[in-house]
Amino acid sequence: MKKVVILSIHPPYGTAINAEAFRASLGLAFSDISVHLVLCQDGVFAALKNQDPRFIQMKSMEEVYKNISSMGINLYIDRRSMEERNIREDEIVNGKIIDEDELKKLIDSADTVLTF
Repeated sequence: MKKVVILSIHPPYGTAINAEAFRASLGLAFSDISVHLVLCQDGVFAALKNQDPRFIQMKSMEEVYKNISSMGINLYIDRRSMEERNIREDEIVNGKIIDEDELKKLIDSADTVLTF
């Protein structure tokens, strides 16, 4: 089985890039590909709990990422990006928090890496 790592580096709102990372992950997961989605840099904001983007007429990305494992997608959240943005573990949805070494290993083990 092919392994794809998707790096989502953009914030969840203001553009559709973060949502496109999710959509690409979903499409690949239904194509019998092992999908590993990593929220890093400003992408970690998508994992925050209690998002309410209704005033900008967008859906909450929290809802998407909260249930992502049931869609066959492995969700990872970059610890360094969280720390740089003062985000605590209890403030994010369920996902595996990984350090820099784990991220490097994940990328090295992938057949393909996509960045959104």
